[in-house]
Amino acid sequence: MIEDMLARLARHASPPQVTAAVQNLPATKHASVLVLLYPSPTHADDLEVILTLRASHMRSHAGDVSFPGGRRDPGEHAWQCALREAHEEIGLSPDTPFRRITILPYYLAKNNLLVSPCVAFSPTNPHDRWTPVPNLDEVAEIFNIRLSQILQGEGYDGRWLDWHDSRWKLHKFQLHGRHDEVEAPEPKIVWGLTARILVDVARLAYGKNPTVYDFADELGDSDRIERAVRGGHFDDAPRKVRAKTANKSGDTEDTVRRKIQRGAL
Repeated sequence: MIEDMLARLARHASPPQVTAAVQNLPATKHASVLVLLYPSPTHADDLEVILTLRASHMRSHAGDVSFPGGRRDPGEHAWQCALREAHEEIGLSPDTPFRRITILPYYLAKNNLLVSPCVAFSPTNPHDRWTPVPNLDEVAEIFNIRLSQILQGEGYDGRWLDWHDSRWKLHKFQLHGRHDEVEAPEPKIVWGLTARILVDVARLAYGKNPTVYDFADELGDSDRIERAVRGGHFDDAPRKVRAKTANKSGDTEDTVRRKIQRGAL
């Protein structure tokens, strides 16, 4: 079962073709995240994934749940960046044995970064060989969830938004995670880009789609990225008017973020 899940993920081993304009974007417009999977110690034929809760004092995405990851340095490729960031943020040793399964297509972050999810697999619980050490400058907490929680829609509440002239599904989960073998004391809100990547990883791994919520069929954000490039959203020149995303109620993305964090959405 686990090997079947990994094989389905590995079929997406190379990102789709993108235009020269996207290929020529500088390293500062690229980021990578590490999606580290391993067999669940509590549920047979299920995979767990390591997530972080970002520190509340961070300038961006403060208090959000995210994968270990960040911007690429010049000359780095996707895997180098993902592993470096995982080492810096959660203390994951570069020597920790795991299989590189795939790099999913680019996803577009709200700050117009092209995010490459690097999917890896550890055949045993990585906590057995590595003690998570959060970098408190960036990470407040390290925890795990099961992919089946995503596919089954545990604590789900999502909605469609308009972004870059297209419809984008804002997923939001309220999930009970675990600190290694112990259930985390309170549920975590997983939303936005992290939730979007988790939904795609879960439906690829299980070879089936969620039935309790809607989702975007497209894997990654290739079309949206092309529109953002044509619209000049990756230009380095300062923008006097920040592009905002509104939902049907007229809420901007910043308003949506505040509502989600206080439980109003």
